Amino acid sequence: MMTRRLRRTAEAVRACAGRARGLSDEELSAETARLRAELASGRKLDEVLPEAFAAMAEAGCAVPAAADVDAALLSTPQERELIKQLAMLPEEIHLAARDYDPSRINRYVTELAARFHRFYNVCRIKDAEPAVRDARLKLADATRRVLEIGLGIIGVTAPEKM
Repeated sequence: MMTRRLRRTAEAVRACAGRARGLSDEELSAETARLRAELASGRKLDEVLPEAFAAMAEAGCAVPAAADVDAALLSTPQERELIKQLAMLPEEIHLAARDYDPSRINRYVTELAARFHRFYNVCRIKDAEPAVRDARLKLADATRRVLEIGLGIIGVTAPEKM
């Protein structure tokens, strides 16, 4: 059931990507404000995430190389929690294999997405000072990659852009 839900979410992100293409910076900012308002008015997170990921993909900048990023700038609690969750992937894979429990990966991916959501709500990326922006872009890209790996393990195709 969780795998089907994740697959539907990935498909919804792909569908939303077309609507976000070509939006100006102002339109993307307005889209972010609209999505935040919808969350505040009671719209479910699962309904908003595909649109948020699609908008983020279109707002993108080039992701810097890891060597060019100062990870020490990632100091908010949300950034730290996301980094900790990313670091847990090898152990989660090991435990899922050891216990013959693929649902562990489902739970891990779901929690990673939730922590990314908390990070994205609190930590501005595009408007941050350049060094912080680059570090946050790298963190977002690392999250994209780990989500892709986790979803791949359970047989779900990850969206090409987030």
